Amino acid sequence: MVPDVPAPAQPLVPRPGLVSRLRSQRATVLVAGGGYGKSALVAEAARTHVGETVTVDLAGRRGGEDVARAILAPIGLERLTDELADPGPGTRAAIAGALERRRMPILLVLEETDPAHGPAIAALLAAVPAPHAVIAVGRTPPVDAPPAAADWAVLDQEDLAFSAHEAERLLSDGYDLDLPDPLAGRLRDATSGWITALHAVGAVLRAAPSPVGLARSLLDQNVVLTDLVDRIVAALDDDDRRTVAWVAALPWIDRRIARRLEVEGAVLRATAAGIGWRLPAAGRWVLADPVREHLAVSPDEAQIRASADAYAAVGAHLDAAALLRRAGLDDDAAAVLAAIPAADLAELASADAVAASESLPDAARRAHPWLEVQLARLLSRRSEYTRRAAIIDGALPRLATSAPAAAHALEAERLRDLAYFSPDVDPADVARAEELLEVVTDASTRARLEVGAALLGLRRDGDGGLEQAEHGLRRASAAFERAGEPRMRALALRELAWLVHLERGRLDLVLETFDEIEAMQAPGARYISWRVNRADALLWSGRIDEALAEVTDVTRLAELYHDDQVASYAAWTLAQIESMREQPMRTLAAVRRAEHLAGEYMATATGPLFLSQMADALSRAGLVADAAERLDAALARRDEDPRIVESAAFGHAARHGDPEEAERRHEVLVDLAVERFDRPRHLLLLAYARWRAGAPDAAAVAARAFADYDAMGLRDAAGVHEPVAVRTVRAAATALGAPVPRSHATVSATGAATGAAELDPVGLAGQLGLRPRQAEVLLALRTGASNTEIAARLGISEGTVRKHLERVYRTLGLRSRAEAVALLAGFAADDPDEVAEHPPDQVRSVRSDGR
Repeated sequence: MVPDVPAPAQPLVPRPGLVSRLRSQRATVLVAGGGYGKSALVAEAARTHVGETVTVDLAGRRGGEDVARAILAPIGLERLTDELADPGPGTRAAIAGALERRRMPILLVLEETDPAHGPAIAALLAAVPAPHAVIAVGRTPPVDAPPAAADWAVLDQEDLAFSAHEAERLLSDGYDLDLPDPLAGRLRDATSGWITALHAVGAVLRAAPSPVGLARSLLDQNVVLTDLVDRIVAALDDDDRRTVAWVAALPWIDRRIARRLEVEGAVLRATAAGIGWRLPAAGRWVLADPVREHLAVSPDEAQIRASADAYAAVGAHLDAAALLRRAGLDDDAAAVLAAIPAADLAELASADAVAASESLPDAARRAHPWLEVQLARLLSRRSEYTRRAAIIDGALPRLATSAPAAAHALEAERLRDLAYFSPDVDPADVARAEELLEVVTDASTRARLEVGAALLGLRRDGDGGLEQAEHGLRRASAAFERAGEPRMRALALRELAWLVHLERGRLDLVLETFDEIEAMQAPGARYISWRVNRADALLWSGRIDEALAEVTDVTRLAELYHDDQVASYAAWTLAQIESMREQPMRTLAAVRRAEHLAGEYMATATGPLFLSQMADALSRAGLVADAAERLDAALARRDEDPRIVESAAFGHAARHGDPEEAERRHEVLVDLAVERFDRPRHLLLLAYARWRAGAPDAAAVAARAFADYDAMGLRDAAGVHEPVAVRTVRAAATALGAPVPRSHATVSATGAATGAAELDPVGLAGQLGLRPRQAEVLLALRTGASNTEIAARLGISEGTVRKHLERVYRTLGLRSRAEAVALLAGFAADDPDEVAEHPPDQVRSVRSDGR
């Protein structure tokens, strides 16, 4: 067993005033040389930040589009790259508007900034709105003058340097040195308050036979830093000194890499000699700046390549490529990125990975054709389909003859894309997928081709292609397993559940397949979107309470992983659940949260589905105006997904519109051959529309709908899916002997029975996407208390109450206390039985702007 690497004493002196000063600003620039504790200060500020912290390393980026994309992509604003790369009058408004729609406050930390990044950083600092914040960190000022904003500040070396009092406290308390105060103060002056140097001074003095004598000697000679470093390095032999100098030039090192490079012994001997290397028991090791600068060397190419190999071997592929690129070894960097294993690639779906690949020179990219495949798959993982299509279209003609294996892999990505998003299926695409399966041997490529061929064939053949699609998706799952791609295997199984088993009416197999996906997930796996589909399947089954529990759990995980896309999908499903529980205000809150988090995905093929299902949920909950607004947006994109858009339009017309329009839209749905599981619900809504119109056959149509539900083994699910329609026509269908469902209240009493009880901070926070403390402040509004009274009751400051309310209003789209109280009243009072006493067209509607 290898013992833990000992960590030299690096005591910290609390600096709450400096941290508070940093966090009080909306935008801050930290400018200081190495060793002044910039990173430690930023880390302390990040720990006090409530929200998401995003760190971007700008080292080596020379400005323009490269810097703009590096800054914006990690916070989901990559579409504004052009604006930030070339700031203009509209840049501030564009960035501010996009960030104001983000629910979670972002602290954006920009590291290693320099003047080349100035225009983009200046525009960003001026634009970011509270409660979001920016901290730019560098050794030179990235901007010449602050933007015109009152809450913008610069902290430089004078601010960051230790005061004489802090230096005395560090040396006496941290290193147990009994130095006279004036001597400690002089040491501070001699090192200019350089924090890292003071740590090194403390470590050396503590080991000296006479610390006071050594300190006076260093001061009298006025060579504190030089003599200090020389004394430490003198203890090393020439080989260790050269080794430590080489390793000091690396970005970071840990025990795994040290062993691969055979430098662990030299590092430990340097530590024993007193070098201020920060060695945690686990994790990355970092060399203190005074020693790094004293030993700085330029490793030769052999050393750089060996270091890059060591980084890549432990999965740090981007660091390996960056190390090679800084040395001008672009071809080697391309080779590293092209060789990233599929399992590692799934964990590298970051903007940095994309930027690292795209920024390579054309010659390096052409020399490593598989790099284009890696880039296409990275963009698939990030749902950037437009950029991916451009990569594929540009590279395919070139690779078709020079690198057929890479060309086949790109074709597999394209065919998979067509299977999901093309409006029509071209038989030639199906034939091409089948043709490629005859010749391709690479497991990852074959797996993607199997998915594409299965889904394209299913769309071409309808129900007749279900068996073939099942076999293809099972083959894809096995191929992904062989290729070491567990996430892609889970995606193939999800399609098997959602597109094959569900279409066959086998909900039991749908849920069994999702259980299989869960069983294969490794500890800590962050692929959780399939759980939203599982919640949807539970809803289809009428198991509404289980669906709610699943959505609540996946929402917590999405927030923990800062995954806005999954959080949006979860809110999307939650809106449908709340509409089925007949909770209009909760439905509206979930819709708003889903829209707030959806971001770029609204522009993809998911947009019409999202808008249609949100319109359907709002319509079911009786929010007529809100439903019509989303429905209009969906109808404007009808050509992208006619079935789902027409389904929402029919449902809204059946519940609240002209019954004759509902009849016309139902005929359209019949021609569109809607999915099997929606047919009984559509028939039930048709019966409801005819009942509203006074048609004599309404009860008979309802009886047929209930019989269809019963034939699928889902009799009681009808009462969950359309509670108002079921209550309206149930008695008449019973008189005809139809197998009617139990009442909605019997199937799932959660919505009616627990509405008031759930008005506790934790429950309310989970429903509305708030933090528990924000929910506490919101609940306190019901008593009519002032901010001062709420602050006293909760033991917080009045300013904190005001900030909590601002965030609550922004998250929920509210504008006043009255609207907040009305929302809470809706949570407490909404009752399905009370709603049933009123005609459907009289159920209240809340406009999307909160009025």
